[in-house]
Amino acid sequence: MVVGLTGGIASGKNTVAVMFNDLGAKIIDADKIANDLINAEISGNNIFTKIVSLFGKGILNNSGTIDKKSLADIVFKDRKKLECLNRIMHPEIIRIIKDKIASFRHSAGVRNDSKGVVIINAPLIVEAEAISLVDKLIVVSASIENQIARLRARSSLTKSEACRRIDAQLPIKEKEKFADFVINNNNELEETEKQVKKIWKELCNE
Repeated sequence: MVVGLTGGIASGKNTVAVMFNDLGAKIIDADKIANDLINAEISGNNIFTKIVSLFGKGILNNSGTIDKKSLADIVFKDRKKLECLNRIMHPEIIRIIKDKIASFRHSAGVRNDSKGVVIINAPLIVEAEAISLVDKLIVVSASIENQIARLRARSSLTKSEACRRIDAQLPIKEKEKFADFVINNNNELEETEKQVKKIWKELCNE
């Protein structure tokens, strides 16, 4: 089974992914794939070249890699530039995810593992129209107030900058319309973990 795990920025999606991983799920991390592509760490990709050509060498740091903060500062101030970046990134990210799913399915077949669960941890499953890749969709939900507080706690963003990044994504309530499961991550982690374990049992038909 392939399960999508998504949510808004700073909703706690990555924390939930760790919980599912601890329970035995195989995790495909779309953010890691994106980071590898941006820094030309995946053999044969030309994403790095396309991004530098589009945004200029001013986004490079002293080591010659893309400064993600500089790139983020540009795209989150201009929706059209964010859309351009997504058009470059999304097709390649989806291609790599498909390859990883195929690899996991092959491994599960070899082991005759009927309870194998692969979770795609990705912020833009709905926006990137990647729902067709998954059998079930989990949305991690959090209030905008919590998103802003968490985002500012882990970065140097101002409140307006944090709001701008949240507004750049589809609202969580809209993502919930596509969800098979919704995890409320507004409370203590113990409460979130209870929800994760309940969903895991359903996914594994236990």
